[in-house]
Amino acid sequence: MASRPSYEPITDWSPEGRARLVREEGDHMRALLEAAFETFVAKAGVGLEAFRFYGDEAVAEAVDWCVDRFQTADLDPARLHAGSCTWRLFTEVGFWLAQREGKAGYRRALTHRTVGANALASVASTDESPEAIASNHFDVRRVRERIVDGVIALRDTCCAALVDWWLVGSARLRRAWFADDEPTDPWDTAIAEEHPRSPKARSFHVADALFRYLVLFAGLVQRDGADESHRACVQTWFDRCSNEPPYEVGRDSVRAALGGLPSRQMTTLRHDGVTTLLRRCLVLAELSSDDGDPLVRALARSSLRLSLLHRFKIEDAGLTDRIHSLKGELE
Repeated sequence: MASRPSYEPITDWSPEGRARLVREEGDHMRALLEAAFETFVAKAGVGLEAFRFYGDEAVAEAVDWCVDRFQTADLDPARLHAGSCTWRLFTEVGFWLAQREGKAGYRRALTHRTVGANALASVASTDESPEAIASNHFDVRRVRERIVDGVIALRDTCCAALVDWWLVGSARLRRAWFADDEPTDPWDTAIAEEHPRSPKARSFHVADALFRYLVLFAGLVQRDGADESHRACVQTWFDRCSNEPPYEVGRDSVRAALGGLPSRQMTTLRHDGVTTLLRRCLVLAELSSDDGDPLVRALARSSLRLSLLHRFKIEDAGLTDRIHSLKGELE
């Protein structure tokens, strides 16, 4: 039985303290909220439009609203459950939706939820959405074959644990593409029991797995003739590794493979390498609907998350803005 995750307490509930927490830990906060809302949509069978989030990027819209509400609302910790006075608050979708609609409105929306195939109505279906790509551009059977090939590549190149996290992160997209055949059992529950982690760690592992899958699927890994930064990145994150976090090859092994580079130089090189790969993935995501491989584009647009920057310790305002912009266009 997996142990319950523990959450750090929120110690300053003043408006200034909450605003400071958003400034200092806002991306972590958003990662927790994003994961929680995606799980809610998957399990509840009700779209976020039921709570007046009408945009194509409903989850991102909900996350933004929650962060703003956290800063501006009159929140009294004495009126919250003890566990909600911690970072667990950012995993409690019911609390935030009740804040938006009131408790009665929240319950009313849930009682009118749809299930099964009707749940697809809650998925963005514009021509620009990744979900629409299946019906607009190619045969679903061929998509399935390529997706499975990608899963095998991730497992054989890196480790099986990353496949588990990829299944969690890609659940919504796969349901939209393969609605009739996808199992309804929640992957996240099974995987949480198999890999018990804190919510923050879970968000990092999911973002990491989605990114590595995308890089392999798009054929961005070069084994021969690459520069040192790419080789350092590939040796660390795209080679066989342990099924335990951080799911990467040990530093000594990477240094040896690179000819015994000093540790600090190796760290700099692999950081530069993974940043370059992220930029290349963003280029794929930003292609117009008429350019490139539509499946690669769809995966890129659904796979890049802000928590990825924290996972790889990338501090780049330009990349942050581009991911924000991408997620502001579609869900």
